[in-house]
Amino acid sequence: MPNRYATVSIGSNSTIKTGYGILRGLTITPATGSVVHVVDSVSIGTTPNLNAAQTGEILRLGPYVDAEPESSRHEIGFNVGLTIAATSNARVHVEYE
Repeated sequence: MPNRYATVSIGSNSTIKTGYGILRGLTITPATGSVVHVVDSVSIGTTPNLNAAQTGEILRLGPYVDAEPESSRHEIGFNVGLTIAATSNARVHVEYE
């Protein structure tokens, strides 16, 4: 299956994919204080607590101390779905399969 891409700017959460797949990479353009959670889920509520661990959490990044963009490569499988939760001042580019 070819890789797919999504860019999200969100203040709550966004489900990128339902079902199983692979998280390939992230590029985050944060602002000072941004927090990003990547979760194996299709629903983590409309206002998730970004300061606490989430059920199914794959990655938790931040809080960022500056606005320097960050890219990372991953080969992390997920089963239920791929949901990104982030503060409204973060932009997240997701590469997944």
